[in-house]
Amino acid sequence: MTEQHPAPAAPPTPPAVPPVAPARSKERRDLIIAGALLAVAALAGGGYALFGSGSGGGKPAARSAATAAPGHTAARSYGVTAGGTHYGDLGELLLPPQPMLKQGPDVEQYGNDTVLDAAQAKAMAEGGDGAADLSAKERRQADAELDAMHIKGAALRTFRRFDGSDTYAITIVQVGNKLAAGAAPEAFRKLSQGSDVFGRGPAVPGHPHAVCVVPGSAAASGDDWLQGMYCQATEGDLMVTFRVEGPRVNRSQAVALMAKQLDRIQAPGEGV
Repeated sequence: MTEQHPAPAAPPTPPAVPPVAPARSKERRDLIIAGALLAVAALAGGGYALFGSGSGGGKPAARSAATAAPGHTAARSYGVTAGGTHYGDLGELLLPPQPMLKQGPDVEQYGNDTVLDAAQAKAMAEGGDGAADLSAKERRQADAELDAMHIKGAALRTFRRFDGSDTYAITIVQVGNKLAAGAAPEAFRKLSQGSDVFGRGPAVPGHPHAVCVVPGSAAASGDDWLQGMYCQATEGDLMVTFRVEGPRVNRSQAVALMAKQLDRIQAPGEGV
């Protein structure tokens, strides 16, 4: 009779190790939270583009920004005080149509030339690019930062070069917390410098506090959110995000356009 031996016990299954989030994912989350300080973006895009390619479903319809007809001279209905508080229609504060540029693509359901009220602007920020990647804790932190900004409204406008090479999206957000708004670009600069997702972008002429980034060493994936260049700046109570995309972005042309936008909303005595 053959002696029966019990089958050896299977080795214990090691406890599951929770997956470690890639460094790049953590950097993206950090930048999203920092972007809440910019009510943007951004970084669409927001320092991540909060006004980027979020789903934006169910948001209230925005109104189109009023654009002056060519050759028509209207009374100036917008401006900025010496203290940096802007007044007038936010659509008028956006960079107007430029030579060699035509209207660009729509930003989700918000269109390509739009003014948002306070509720719409906050909803757009909350549903912006990367919002779904936040944990519950990060979501609460980002929401708290957005609440602290006291968003008053926003406006966006997109352009495309006639030759089809580059596409530009400019967003301005008006906030009540000018102190936090003014500190946000430098906070984004520091975060982006410690990230391989971003590389240092060119300076914006006449606006040394503006921050531009380009794809870094980790941004090799074809589906990465940043395919061209992304800039952030603050002028008084206006927070500005600027995003350019294209197969071979002309960075000199891009920062010149950003400079024109900032010149338009710069407070008296703030120029360099």
